Amino acid sequence: NDQKITFIVKPDKGSFGRGIFLIQDPSEISGYYTTAIAQQYIEPYLVDELKFDLRVYALVVSIDPLRIYLHREGLARFCTEKYEKPRDGNLELSFAHLTNYALNKNNPNFQQPTDKKGQDKSCHKRSMQSVIKQIEEELQEKNKTNEIDLMKGIEEIIRLTVISVQPYISSCYKTAIHVDDDK
Repeated sequence: NDQKITFIVKPDKGSFGRGIFLIQDPSEISGYYTTAIAQQYIEPYLVDELKFDLRVYALVVSIDPLRIYLHREGLARFCTEKYEKPRDGNLELSFAHLTNYALNKNNPNFQQPTDKKGQDKSCHKRSMQSVIKQIEEELQEKNKTNEIDLMKGIEEIIRLTVISVQPYISSCYKTAIHVDDDK
C-alpha cells in the first residue's frame, strides 16, 4: 500500500482556519514550535462531492446530576471546492479540505444561503437538519440501512462524550465553587 497517511495539524490558538495544514511526512513539522494538535485525516463522508462539518449545539445545565439539552437545529459548513483524496500536490488546497466559513466565504465559488431556513442545496452554509435529511435519503436510496436516525447517533456521541469527562468537571466545579451540602 503506497497510500500515505495524512495528518491535519491545528494550532492551539488558531481561529478562522488560520494555521491549519495537512502533512504526510512527519519531518515537515520539525521546527514547528506552536502548540497544536495533529490528528489522522480520515476520508470524509461527502455531500454533493464536498467535505462538510456539522455544528451541533449542546447545553450542559447541570453536571451533578448530569443534564444536557441538545438544540434541534445546528449548522452545516461546506468546502467550496470538490474533495480530492490528499496526495502530494493537493495538500494546500484549503477550499477542498477545510470547512471553515471564514476561509471559504472568500472563494469565488462560495454560495451564500438565500433562504432563511438554510435548505438550499447549492449553498455552502446550510441547516444541519436539511443536511441530515439529505444524508438519510441518500443512504435509503442506496439501501445502506432500513432505519436511519443520524440524530440519535449524534445525541449518543454527545452524551457519551460529556459522561466521559463528567467526573473531572464535577471535581473541578466542587473545588472552584464552595458547595454547601447542608442545604
